[in-house]
Formats: sequence, C-alpha cells, structure tokens
Amino acid sequence: MRIAWIQYDITWKNSNENISFVIETVESSQNSFDLLVLPEMFDTGFVLDPTDLGDRDQEAVLNKIQQLSIHHTFDIVFSMIWKEGDDYFNRAFYVAGNHASHYDKVHLFAPGGEAKYFKAGEERNTIKTKGGTSVLPLICYDLRFPEISRNKGDIDLIIYSASWPEARTSHWDTLLKARAIENQCYVLGVNRVGLDGNNLNYIGHSQLIDFYGNKVNTHNEVSIEIQGLFIAEADFSKMHSFRNKLPFLKDISYKN
Repeated sequence: MRIAWIQYDITWKNSNENISFVIETVESSQNSFDLLVLPEMFDTGFVLDPTDLGDRDQEAVLNKIQQLSIHHTFDIVFSMIWKEGDDYFNRAFYVAGNHASHYDKVHLFAPGGEAKYFKAGEERNTIKTKGGTSVLPLICYDLRFPEISRNKGDIDLIIYSASWPEARTSHWDTLLKARAIENQCYVLGVNRVGLDGNNLNYIGHSQLIDFYGNKVNTHNEVSIEIQGLFIAEADFSKMHSFRNKLPFLKDISYKN
C-alpha cells in the first residue's frame, strides 16, 4: 500500500482555505497512492471552543473530501470538529469514495481544555479497506494510551491524526515506535507544522513506522519538519511473515 500524508501549517479557523490547500497539494502531485492522511482538525486547527467557528458547514467539508476521494480513487483519513445535536466530537473519518466511517476521539486532552467542550467517544473502530487491510484510525492524545491500540490480530495499520506540539516531540517519536513494536504492525503519525491560534508551535515529525520499529519514510531528517506531501510504502506481506515467524501477539495473557 502506498500511503501519502500532508504535513502543513493549518490556517487558524479558516476551513475553506485549508480545504483548498489540501486539494491543490493533491492536484499538483505527480505521484499515485492508495491512502491519504491529514492532521487532527485538518480544516480549522486544534480549536478548543468549537462554538466559535461561526457558519462553518461540516457537511460541506465532508462532501469536499469525499469528492476528492472519488476523483482520485484513493481513501482519506482525517480528523475534524463534528456536531451532533448539542454535542461536539473530535471525529476521525475514514473516507472511501461516497462511504465514510468514523471514530470519535476517546481520550480528550483534558490538560488543554478539550474535555470541557467535546464529548468523548466510547470505542475504537477498525476499518477494512477494499484490499482487505485492517486500519485503526485514532487521534493525537490516544497515542499515550496503549490499551486502545492493542492489536488482537485485527490491526495492520494504526493511524494517528495529530496536533502534537513541539515541546513534546521526543514523546511523539518514542511512542509511535513503541506502538508499532508492541503491536507488530505499521503505525503512521501525521502531525502539523507552524504556530496555531493557541500560540503553540508544531514541527511535524510525521512518519510511518514498520513492525520492526523502523522508519520507512522516503524523506530525510531535514524534510521531516517542513510542509509538504510525503509518500511511503507499507508491505503487509512482509509484516504477516514477521508475525508468523515471531508470533508475540499470541502470547498476550493479561486481560483488562
């Protein structure tokens, strides 16, 4: 599977500008891929008070991403603010053409105030792609909680759409590797860059980690902190061979 992600400086609370940037970045790319992943709250930035988004049309946002998926025949994973009734969710979508599955962020970042405005999700949602790959979409702070990403033989790829600040970049790098090693699967973390409206700075470090715990990015350590579209390839046949040779997952005995 060829996986692409866009690491970019999200324009604060400007949904139309951010969507246009994503579309233009895809249109200008000369590469083909199967899956595109975007950062957390990709069209607004990490806005803590969702009532402050004015007349943003969430259905129109989702529709534009679905049209992008249909036009280019690749799937797309992203997080965005979503309202249902009186409740707001930090919702990750897995879009495959007209079909959209979702996951609501279970672990809300209480130290930053996210839990004050958003309702937490209750369970994870593993998605099966057309090719049979099992994908688990999660969001940012979920990375700190290994229980939600525990592979019970049903996960090939874990995706974290994130807004992970520069101050804790070393945690991000370490935890992504840990989740890949302990679950014997690929892990992709997609972060943003730039300064947001909360005066937090982000330096990216988006990366695909394989089942050994090694980076499989095609870009170098300099470009890991810049804006751009990046592509890496996941070889799931090699992953399954590794699991068959060293079936660590079968030895899990502790039950929560």
